[in-house]
Amino acid sequence: ASPAFKKVDAFLKRHGIFVAYWIDRFDFLTEFFQKNDHAIGCNEIVPTEESHRSRRHPMTGRTMHTFLADTVSLLPIRQLQSLFNEKIETNAIFKKAIEGVRNDEFKELYNDLWTDDAWLDLVDELQTKYDLDLKYAVETLAPALYGQNVPLYISFQTQFDEFVEIILAKAGDSIKSLIKAYKQNDAFRATLDTLDNT
Repeated sequence: ASPAFKKVDAFLKRHGIFVAYWIDRFDFLTEFFQKNDHAIGCNEIVPTEESHRSRRHPMTGRTMHTFLADTVSLLPIRQLQSLFNEKIETNAIFKKAIEGVRNDEFKELYNDLWTDDAWLDLVDELQTKYDLDLKYAVETLAPALYGQNVPLYISFQTQFDEFVEIILAKAGDSIKSLIKAYKQNDAFRATLDTLDNT
């Protein structure tokens, strides 16, 4: 086992974070999803080539890495951030854990981990055999699950979609009725067809 990882693990335990729990949880979820394709009532996700101008999230690839990136982009970031902020304010255990991983001692231990040969061998093996980018999982996926460090590829366009969702929720039926009425006009229909095929 990696000496640097042992130091990180010991530090995290002192702050109430147990790596073994997260490994077990990941194993459980992997097994669960292997056996239950529709176990959590997911809407069908369509590959990119089939999803012209779709608000529903397309698959961006076929690998574990793209699956994790696609998952991050589907997270309800604002709600997760809100819950995170509430927990920081109201839960001493949660606050202690977060303060622990944000302090300089942990940052130093974490940086040392990424220079440890035994750790890097494990990272390389997971990347090579399973397309599991451990650095991405730790630095991007894990914080994103708490609504933190949202990756830069959450684009302006994606944020625009959040505004559109509000518009559709509040005025969607009226807009649909308006479009239906406008579709009675040949010129409007012709413009729609042109835009749709552009």
